[in-house]
Amino acid sequence: VRRRGRLAEVTFEGDHDRRLVGRMNGLHRGIGALAPARVVAAGVFPAGTAETLARIARILNTYLELDRETTALLDTNNWHRTIIDSTAEGILLRPADGSIGAVNRSAEALLGVPADQLIGRISLPIRYVVVGDDGRYLEDTPTPGLTTLRTGEPLNNVLIGIDRPDGTSIWVSVNSRPLIAPSESKPYAAVVTFV
Repeated sequence: VRRRGRLAEVTFEGDHDRRLVGRMNGLHRGIGALAPARVVAAGVFPAGTAETLARIARILNTYLELDRETTALLDTNNWHRTIIDSTAEGILLRPADGSIGAVNRSAEALLGVPADQLIGRISLPIRYVVVGDDGRYLEDTPTPGLTTLRTGEPLNNVLIGIDRPDGTSIWVSVNSRPLIAPSESKPYAAVVTFV
């Protein structure tokens, strides 16, 4: 912004995604089309209007930058979700409260239970038995995910027999890993994989 008596000359620029059309003090500024470009406006306006337009441009450019970042995060999230849903391993996420926070499609298929009947539950809505290293059934043993949440230790190749709701039974090998924030000692979640 450069002052010229009661008027000010304004030039501002910044990135935007060309989806908006604005009208600045009678001067049409096309911010149309859909390809990335720059917001550029120049003109002579009354002094108060010039500062206002410059502030509006900064706000607009900040909003459009945040919109681009949000779109990129959503694209990344969709990419990760596609990878997780396409793996043959069942995956469960258990937050610190022990509930099931997320499952992939393979987990639903292997357990024989849809996600909406798993999410939010602490206990699995199926019968299962954990088998010890010596081959004995370990009655009333928590699942590896709950054990990892409690101890903070990973578990590998825990054998579990599952009776699915359709009457079939399967054996799965289960691994669990704690998710621990850098400055913390206790897990904030556990990731459980099984096949």
